[in-house]
Amino acid sequence: NMRPSHMKNIVLCSTPFIHASFFFVILFYFVNKIFSIISENKVIKISLAVSFSAFLVGSLSFLSRVVGARQADEYDFSASLAVSGVGFVFWFLILVFMLMENRFFFKKYFFEIFSLIFYLIAYYFVEVSGRIFESVIILVLISCLNLSGYRKLFFNILILTFFLISYTERFSLSQFGFGV
Repeated sequence: NMRPSHMKNIVLCSTPFIHASFFFVILFYFVNKIFSIISENKVIKISLAVSFSAFLVGSLSFLSRVVGARQADEYDFSASLAVSGVGFVFWFLILVFMLMENRFFFKKYFFEIFSLIFYLIAYYFVEVSGRIFESVIILVLISCLNLSGYRKLFFNILILTFFLISYTERFSLSQFGFGV
């Protein structure tokens, strides 16, 4: 008879068959568990998340070569990415709102916060950071629905504004840019 936690781990470990970015999700999940054992202190956990994320981003090129990933030769893994930074500002503001919440929110949604910290650190350095973040973005958005007070209001305004800006840029494109 399997316990639900064992079943959850089996399902989680099978997700890389869907997409390779889930290897990172699994890594974040287990590192998050380790961080929770080490400390419940907000500052310590954020420091651990930032340190681990920076280390992972810094060693990603080396690690991808060691394991023979095809991305090792396809991607640059340097700060030469040509991105606007609008997404960075948007997600940074979301992270700030999440960090301003109480310790119960922080404890419950630290996995989502950790994933967002990694994405922001990797934003300008790793071309596949968006693909990795896409694997957890729904969890981040759902967790933000539990923001309280003005933070939830600002989150809703940010989402609506980002949506409107994204689609107004597509008005001139055939089928809003989704057509072939």
